Amino acid sequence: AFGRVLPPLATPYVTIHFAHRVGALVVALAVAVTVTHVLRTHRTELGRPALLAATLVIVQIGLGASVIWTRRAVLPTTAHLAVGAALLATCVALTLQATRLGVRRSVRTAPIGFRREVPA
Repeated sequence: AFGRVLPPLATPYVTIHFAHRVGALVVALAVAVTVTHVLRTHRTELGRPALLAATLVIVQIGLGASVIWTRRAVLPTTAHLAVGAALLATCVALTLQATRLGVRRSVRTAPIGFRREVPA
């Protein structure tokens, strides 16, 4: 923006757009770290939702660029919002699945006195 890494934050409009891009970078990095971890440790249980999240981030970046290039045309803007919502839902589902997986593993590996189930 404005030919610089950090644009002049003189107006709220520019500040909001720059904050959106920084937030998008943080989300993209968080998804990349999550996908890398999942593919290394939980590929079978969590691989599909993690790869879906990565795919949605890539689509979201493309849609974000198209929103700018089309000067906020309705269709790209609506698609950008819809994919953002799908990415959020995917990340929530991935978190819930990972939490359930963690609970199952901790119950199996807990000492006998702390298990919730009775051994047969």
